[in-house]
Amino acid sequence: MKRTVQLEQRKKGKKTARTGWQEKKVKQTGREGKATKMQTVPGEWLYLAPQGVDAGRIAEALAGTYETELWEDAGVVEVVFGEKQSVDIEHTKVHPKDEVTGAYVSENGCKEVFLVTFAAENFGCVEPVMRLILAQCGGLFCGDTEDFSPVVRL
Repeated sequence: MKRTVQLEQRKKGKKTARTGWQEKKVKQTGREGKATKMQTVPGEWLYLAPQGVDAGRIAEALAGTYETELWEDAGVVEVVFGEKQSVDIEHTKVHPKDEVTGAYVSENGCKEVFLVTFAAENFGCVEPVMRLILAQCGGLFCGDTEDFSPVVRL
């Protein structure tokens, strides 16, 4: 069962409920190369960033390495990997009634929240993008799941 995160969409001024739509199971291997367990990789993530990080800063961090489209007024960055593969990073606010997410953001010392969406099967292409953003901007990525897992941080 997925936790529903209510987020205020700043660009349209309306509230929407978001959940992880796509998931992919990925095998993790042990030292002997045998599959040890299946990990679920969601298609919906949160990027928790330090204060002052915005869509423009994220686009700058990716410039020269990835093809990006920036909609600064909307707070959206799209990173394109090919004809049909992309990741969308959208600045948002945690709904005041979502105390669990608000507490998690605060516990991790972050001030800015972005909704990150991509097809779960593209996680292998998206993880290096996440790591580059983390190296340039700080913060952490976590699954938009009940327990905020998996987590990607440096």
